[in-house]
Amino acid sequence: MIRLKNVSKRFTKNTEATLKNVDLYIKEGEMVSIMGPSGSGKSTLLNIIGLIDAPTEGSYHLENIDTSTVKSKYHKYRNQKVGFIFQHFSLLDDYTVLENVMLPLVYRGIPHKKRVQVSEEMLEKVGLKAHAKKYPSQLSGGEQQRTAIARVLAQNPSIILADEPTGALDQKNGEKIMGILKEINNQGKTLLVVTHDQNVANSCDRTIHLLDGKISSTCFSTTLK
Repeated sequence: MIRLKNVSKRFTKNTEATLKNVDLYIKEGEMVSIMGPSGSGKSTLLNIIGLIDAPTEGSYHLENIDTSTVKSKYHKYRNQKVGFIFQHFSLLDDYTVLENVMLPLVYRGIPHKKRVQVSEEMLEKVGLKAHAKKYPSQLSGGEQQRTAIARVLAQNPSIILADEPTGALDQKNGEKIMGILKEINNQGKTLLVVTHDQNVANSCDRTIHLLDGKISSTCFSTTLK
């Protein structure tokens, strides 16, 4: 699914690389956490995997596609293959819950009736169909994060990247969100989760530790899924 080989990233020519010779292989259907202190390169790695940014050196293959050959079409591949879940939800305040979930399908040119159908199904999947006409400000933090997950599910991406998905939530809501993400993974989706929470990491198949832009270790979870 994902293959990075000798990937480095520097943002200006004379600065130290943020990522340094990273080798990474993630199989289809894996759920992998990425941990490390601030400044270790987690966000940079996620941006490269999510086709927001490109490596300065090395190669990145996504589903056997050499991404260096499609840089001019990053936006297209990103919309088709990658779903993002952010710590602070990234919902549009002036749109209803249903409209927020529908938004990626608008960009794909999906007909309105189909957009509504798919989005309502995804809201039902995360337990929010009854909140479809509400606005984000009327939801709790956990409900907003579930809306963000429904939006990703509506896209039906190959890979889901979650950046601190429980970071803005209390423990109870965080556990609910991880339960939903594990269920999604059990249905065959590939998930990468950036986290500072060891409990979240323990829910994943394995954890990749970054330090100073390099992979310092990889640990496999002993917790049964």
